[in-house]
Amino acid sequence: MQQAALKVSQGRLLFLSWNAGGLSHALWQEFLLTLENMPPDERPQIVCVQETHWTDKVAPTFPTATWDVYTSPTTDNKSAGLLILLNKNTTRNCRIVYADPQPGRVQHLRILHDKWAVDLLHIYQKPHNSHPLALQSSKTIRLAVWECIGKILAALPARNTVIMLGDFNTQIKPCAAAGTRICSGTSTSTHPPDQARLQHLVEDFSLLHLNSWCKAAGPTYHHNKGASLIDHIIMRSSQADDRARQARPLRLGLAAWRLGGYHLPLKASIPLQRFHTLNKPVAPQRAWDHWGLIQVCRSTWDPRVQSLRSAVQASLPGVHDLGQLHETLIHCASQFFPPPAGQHRLALWQTPPMQDGIRSMWQAYRVWKTAKAQAQHNPLYVSRCYHHFKTAHKAFRRAGKEAKKHWFHGRLQELQTAASSGDSRKLYAGIRTLAPKSSKPKVQLRDSGGHLQDPKTQLKQLETHYRKLYAADEDGSIQGPQRQPIHIEVTEAEMTLADLGPCCASLVPMVPAMASNTRALEKRMVAKLRPYAERFLADQAQFAYLPGAQLSLDLSSAFDLMDWRLLDKALLASDVPAELRHQIMSWHSEISYVLTHLGHTAKVEAQRGLRQGCKLAPLLWTLALAQIYREILAEGDPLLTAPWLEQCSTIYADDIHLKDTVQNTRELDDMVYRFSKILDAL
Repeated sequence: MQQAALKVSQGRLLFLSWNAGGLSHALWQEFLLTLENMPPDERPQIVCVQETHWTDKVAPTFPTATWDVYTSPTTDNKSAGLLILLNKNTTRNCRIVYADPQPGRVQHLRILHDKWAVDLLHIYQKPHNSHPLALQSSKTIRLAVWECIGKILAALPARNTVIMLGDFNTQIKPCAAAGTRICSGTSTSTHPPDQARLQHLVEDFSLLHLNSWCKAAGPTYHHNKGASLIDHIIMRSSQADDRARQARPLRLGLAAWRLGGYHLPLKASIPLQRFHTLNKPVAPQRAWDHWGLIQVCRSTWDPRVQSLRSAVQASLPGVHDLGQLHETLIHCASQFFPPPAGQHRLALWQTPPMQDGIRSMWQAYRVWKTAKAQAQHNPLYVSRCYHHFKTAHKAFRRAGKEAKKHWFHGRLQELQTAASSGDSRKLYAGIRTLAPKSSKPKVQLRDSGGHLQDPKTQLKQLETHYRKLYAADEDGSIQGPQRQPIHIEVTEAEMTLADLGPCCASLVPMVPAMASNTRALEKRMVAKLRPYAERFLADQAQFAYLPGAQLSLDLSSAFDLMDWRLLDKALLASDVPAELRHQIMSWHSEISYVLTHLGHTAKVEAQRGLRQGCKLAPLLWTLALAQIYREILAEGDPLLTAPWLEQCSTIYADDIHLKDTVQNTRELDDMVYRFSKILDAL
């Protein structure tokens, strides 16, 4: 049973936790190769690494060939940092949300599936330091970690599978929540003063210590003064089973060339607590090579295109409706353009030179260890074996550099081939592969403490924000009086239809159009408003780049914050006919935004702002700013005259540029006054 306890099986997740003591580039490649060389049924699905020593220069998330990687950089000390690797096949149909409320110390990752959810708490606690100069700092950091863990555990849903693991740098005393092997170890060091905090967390939240029950369980940290059990895998006792209690340390030989203390990896098989929920069906994947078909169809002489046309033509007599035609096209396309088998490109650590290098290194390592144990009377032979092992390790690192160089030249050759064949899609895809990876963290709404929130709470947070953003004092006069539906003359309707494509203008469209498509109406309203706007804006400055002191304003959320009263005032001042003005204001009074987030929906009614993406928006924004300038001139301020505004200000969309020439302190005061006055008006 113990052999099968730590293997991949349905309804469970296989975890591996290890303190790397510093994850260098060479050790990172070795670690990935070690995972790759494990038997598939023994390879962990989720891997957690403590003490990476990685800083925030590393992207928070990035993929490898087999894993999706989530990092938490070290901030308070270089000897920290956390890393989680998720097997892509395991989380293919899952949604991942994550947070690091204590960067480098506490990492919270949630895996959401249709039938289950897992909350993973990844911990690296700061070691207790009794030195007088470091005692206070150590106590402060450790206290923050314990409190953070307690807050997260208290907020986790009861139906989620909860797993907490990592290097706690604290032992657990014998209790009902731990097995008999919790006392294993030969270290004589005393418990840190705050050991009771970990003990209380285990007891208060009804947790169970997993790696202290089976015979193979034992110390996880070995050093020159003994061994101790400070690395833990803990979960809710109500969710644990006998197989989960088989968690134990393994000897994988990672970083064997290092001297000094080392941590053993911990491995555990965790049962998933399933639940039922309603979800939308997953869209089926394409059964044909879509982009390959598009690329080849441009070459009518290609034999595959001719074969495809012949097959479609031969199948048309048996087609009687659109559904059969759709199925026929898919069948023919999948026959001549089968879907790609997947990613064929190997990662650096999967290349043959790297595979051979690690085999040679481990073979030399085993020879050295055997000689060290059996040939103690022959130190020269042991030294020679150790030298061979170090040489193999250097060769392994050298092979990694060569593999990286070979991979880079291979990508350049692919780019050259794509450029020669005119395949722009493949060319730009290859460029994105070689380009430096920018950090693109996913938007995740968290509470004030940086902790995860459930989807409903996140949606409520979004709804509150947008209601506040678009809220304004109600003023019924802005919308104009109640009026009959808009009447469009026949000649105007004909002009509108003439601007549309044939498929949109026909009574029975070839492709069904959305009923909410209002582009044609927007275009007619712009055409009717433009003559009045041109006369209203005739005296506004349209040039820039003049010498002097500069002030450039990029107004944040400018279109969203446009006051409808100001817009109505600008339309009145520009002599827009009442009918058109009422149309425009009624057009905006019906604005609403539908928020969809993590399967939940909310609706926000706008009370200010311009329609996003509307063709009218830029013109209306310009009219509103022109009205502000006219109100500034109407005040009769001697320092803000029409010539100064024409020569020293430029407006382009929501970008405003002001400039002034300063030759003495008085002119400097005048410049500050002018700029401040315009800022107040805006």
